[in-house]
Amino acid sequence: IDRGYTCHLYANDRLVDYEMISNYEDTRVTEVSARLDYNPSRPDDDPNIHFLIVFDKQITPLVYVHASQTESWRQTALEPYYGLYDKEVSAAFIAGGFKSSLFDNVYINGKSVGEWQALELQATNPIPTSILAHYGQSTRYTLDLSIDCRAAMYNDLYEAFNNGDDITLEIKSGLKFTTATKTAEDYKCVVNGYAVSTDELKPEIKVFYDGVQALDGDVLLTTTKVSDDNLYISGTKNYSVSKSVNGQITTFTITYEDGSTFVFGVREYITNDLPKEEGCSSSLSLSSVATILALSIAAVVARRKKDE
Repeated sequence: IDRGYTCHLYANDRLVDYEMISNYEDTRVTEVSARLDYNPSRPDDDPNIHFLIVFDKQITPLVYVHASQTESWRQTALEPYYGLYDKEVSAAFIAGGFKSSLFDNVYINGKSVGEWQALELQATNPIPTSILAHYGQSTRYTLDLSIDCRAAMYNDLYEAFNNGDDITLEIKSGLKFTTATKTAEDYKCVVNGYAVSTDELKPEIKVFYDGVQALDGDVLLTTTKVSDDNLYISGTKNYSVSKSVNGQITTFTITYEDGSTFVFGVREYITNDLPKEEGCSSSLSLSSVATILALSIAAVVARRKKDE
């Protein structure tokens, strides 16, 4: 039995590997960060080890959480409490082989996610729930991988993180995503506490607001109140942020360690506040919105096509 199918059996779930997408675009890891997440409702429990993996292309069109759990668990846990379970989306995620690809191509300390699930299944839990994989939770370019260290078999990982000992994280070539992207090469990094090192990693600095990548000079529309919490910068931790408000546009200025700056604006979108396209106007026209404002994934795709 090949490695992939073995992992699928261990996972106690019915997985298949049909190819729903014929051509994949190459993507690569640009940044990995690590931290401990404490649950305020369980202050005495060990925290989760959290890896944030950033890719250079969008890996999901929507937020898809707890991707590594069994579908019976996902439906029971997510549907009534969070409203995050979509049966059709989940069926497509499995049928396209994206779940088995996660199990086979992401490794922690030399074991794949599927193999960790297998050990947990055999040791303590008929439904493995300790490794959590969330697509698009931070941005549409990210995979959040979290390890619940309450299970005894993960105590060594928690102690290693706490002591600054090495933990390896590997992304194998062939990890595929629903956006028709797939990793083209192996990636490996070593985590020492909060420090992540690799000879291969050359991070590209990117700026995201509310899950959408901003370009220098952009003005983005948002349907929610403008907040610093929606700003995310990958590729560097050495920067400062200032903002100013002029009318309906909030301008963010990011200053990097070398003194260079990145400036973009965010405008809160209110129903019917876009002007009709007539003559000259100091406001944004609908044609401008179509090219420089990002409301959704479709806008990002449109802008990409325009650039090409």
